[in-house]
Amino acid sequence: MERPSDQHIAHRRRSARDCPRAEVSTVAPPQEEARKRGPQKAPRKVPLSIRLFPEIVEAFRASGPGWQQRMNLALLQWLSANSPTDVALPDRRGQPRKTQ
Repeated sequence: MERPSDQHIAHRRRSARDCPRAEVSTVAPPQEEARKRGPQKAPRKVPLSIRLFPEIVEAFRASGPGWQQRMNLALLQWLSANSPTDVALPDRRGQPRKTQ
């Protein structure tokens, strides 16, 4: 490979000096922008924080990927045959409450 001539190097330096410096853009190029999801096609689910007994969570997690969906479907099946008001809530000691 040949070494560039002094004349060639001088021309390159002049060209670099004469070129305006590129402005630094603070806007991310389109491919780097955060991608946003569009509206959901199916009915939306409600994000919820809930406290469950560990054995319930362990059983559903042990069923593998999709365990949260299975838990949701299990609740839907239960609701089709029952009412939440049918469940007797325990008192503070864990005993069933007496109905009045």
